[in-house]
Amino acid sequence: MLQNYHKYLPSVHLYKSLFYGLCKGSRIVEAELIIGEMESRGMYIDKTMYTSLVRVYCRDRKMKVAMQVFFRMFKTGHQPDQRICNVLIDGFMKLGLCDKGWVIHNKMMEWGIKPNVVTYQVMISQYCKEERIDCAMTLFHNMINFKVTPNVHCYTVLFSALYKHNKVEEFYELYKSMMESDVIPDHVLYLKLTKILPVCKLRLAFTILQALAKNGCGFDPMLPASSSKNPDYDFEREIELLLERIVRKNDNLATVAYSIFICALCEKGEIDKALVCLKKMDDARYRPLHFSYNSLIKCLSQMGHFEDACYVIDHMEDRGLVPDQATFLIIVDELCNQGDMASAIDFLDQMEERGMKPSVAIYDSIIGCLVKEGKIIEAEDLFKRMLMSGVNPDVAVYTALINGYIKNGRVLEARELFDTMVENSIKPSYHSYTVLVSGLVKKHMIDEGCIYLGKMLENGMVPNAVLYTSLILHFLKNREFEVALKLVNLAGKNEITWDLKMCMAFVNGVRRYICRNNNESYNLPRMSERGKEMLLYLLEWSPFPTIENILRVPTKSSEALKWLARRLIKGFKGAAIVDNLYLNNCIISWLCREEMINDAYSHLQLMEKEGMCPNHVTYTILLYGHIQLDDVDSAVRLFNKMNVDGCIPDRIAYDTLLGGFIRAGRLRDAMSLVYSMHKRGLYPKWASCEMLLYCFCRSGLSVPGSRLFQEMIAADYQHILRDHYWSSYNLCESDRLHEDQLIYDDAFQRALYKGKKLLMSYQSSSP
Repeated sequence: MLQNYHKYLPSVHLYKSLFYGLCKGSRIVEAELIIGEMESRGMYIDKTMYTSLVRVYCRDRKMKVAMQVFFRMFKTGHQPDQRICNVLIDGFMKLGLCDKGWVIHNKMMEWGIKPNVVTYQVMISQYCKEERIDCAMTLFHNMINFKVTPNVHCYTVLFSALYKHNKVEEFYELYKSMMESDVIPDHVLYLKLTKILPVCKLRLAFTILQALAKNGCGFDPMLPASSSKNPDYDFEREIELLLERIVRKNDNLATVAYSIFICALCEKGEIDKALVCLKKMDDARYRPLHFSYNSLIKCLSQMGHFEDACYVIDHMEDRGLVPDQATFLIIVDELCNQGDMASAIDFLDQMEERGMKPSVAIYDSIIGCLVKEGKIIEAEDLFKRMLMSGVNPDVAVYTALINGYIKNGRVLEARELFDTMVENSIKPSYHSYTVLVSGLVKKHMIDEGCIYLGKMLENGMVPNAVLYTSLILHFLKNREFEVALKLVNLAGKNEITWDLKMCMAFVNGVRRYICRNNNESYNLPRMSERGKEMLLYLLEWSPFPTIENILRVPTKSSEALKWLARRLIKGFKGAAIVDNLYLNNCIISWLCREEMINDAYSHLQLMEKEGMCPNHVTYTILLYGHIQLDDVDSAVRLFNKMNVDGCIPDRIAYDTLLGGFIRAGRLRDAMSLVYSMHKRGLYPKWASCEMLLYCFCRSGLSVPGSRLFQEMIAADYQHILRDHYWSSYNLCESDRLHEDQLIYDDAFQRALYKGKKLLMSYQSSSP
């Protein structure tokens, strides 16, 4: 009996199979029990099992437990190798704990373990993710110095980071060195380069396939010289010829090459040709990569053909390929972009029905879209569902929810969620800090905002243009003009690049400040003086002497406007915004509204010196400024100058001058201008016609008044029966009752006809 009992006990192979299966499913508790059972039976636990256990703990962000397993491995006599050290470095790096990652790296060197390409790849990827591109490039050069050949993944992450930081020269140098090396490119590299390089997608695909053929298949296909400057060159035909040669050399690389070609065709929107290429792969019995199908699904989804995209998914499953997370992410992203949240959540349910755990990126896409649409409660419910399904949220999910809470005025909940994120060892991003600090300051919780700003600075994050803009606008809104200008100076001192969006926000903020400053009844809560001092202290503010005169703003803030105009025309530090006509037109408009017409013309002269020509909008703004000052003659001269300068007046310019004539009582000039509009095929807006009709009637001018009213009827203007009061009154006073009755009947019949037409169209559309 005892012999039979031992005969049916699980073998070591069975235990290991069960252990690896549990690790793959992240069922770490059961996996630990299996190891305990094996140890109790005296079975040997090898290094591979310990490495698998460490990997699962690192994936779950439980680095303390992962290190405990690592030390257990030491005690059992196993020596560490490259594989387990790389797993630990990857775990620490992904948590933003780069210092601890370097500790493991240094220990590797002490143990005589040489870091391999995976070690460097993990560290370079994390530095690029943290936007520490200089550290990443230093590591890359060290890797080459230590004679470790970079792989395609190292190049891919560096390309994206260099492009994001606008380091064009370094990017092209690295690209050139990669093409001259023995690196075999893949489809991921091609996908990244399509977003960076401004070249034809098929040309780029051919370049990548050339490198793939040279470094992977052993032959170097040269592109004909005639294609170098010919945009209409048939790269599609060249790629097909190259594919035939790659197919004969290497089946695995042929699959990658076909996938890149399919993606290039999809990028061009040639979905039919891409499907033909997929059929060729089927006929040649090549198993397409997920990337091929995902390219087709993305193209179909962007075109709105979601049914066809689902058909491609079915085709995948028929070929034995299970749709991966990226497949569903593509469809969910496109559904979210189109605002179809119900269908996006439907796909989430389909994934769970298929036994797939949706990735954090899919939850991030849906939650972010729900927050943008203001559906914060639905976003909260989905976040709870995410946690219950065992998906660990990332910084993007937390930031989206924090932003949603801030927008809905739930600042305390935003702060609690931020603290929870930090407790879960997730390093906050620039955006999450910016959203929280800005939200706290806007809710007059400036002391709390300073606490998180201090933490942001401790983590080595310098406040960016978005945070400065938000704080400046808040202080302008609360009439704290002095603090706002100090922040403007501080942004210049810290070399914050002022882009067009930031400048427009600041200009709008100044305009609102001026309007509210003139309104003495506009009451605002007082902000903490201590908090403001702390905020400026944290941002290391130092005053500029040139600003002191601007701080004492007059009642109408004219000095502030002049300063703003001078500052904008010179350009904020590091910003090429002077060429933006819309921004300068805004400055001229506000100068005109403040009745500072001379300053408006001075600003116009500065614009022209900078080589910027005014357009019809600029002239229309100045027309309004003259009319506001009752200087109609100057407005007429400016109007005539528009035609001379080639800025043909539009309807708005005509209406502006017409309003000036009516305001000055110059009715004959007004009627003459109306006729000029008719010759150009334009007609005044209804409000101008009504005001002109009213002036004719009050002045007893029945003939031009009735003529204008008939023209208004002919133009099918709305509210025409309401305006009949003024015409009827004028005609009755002149004993022209018959004409009054005819005009009334015509207007009534037109209104009745329009109503019948509307009713008939409604009835015809009803079921």
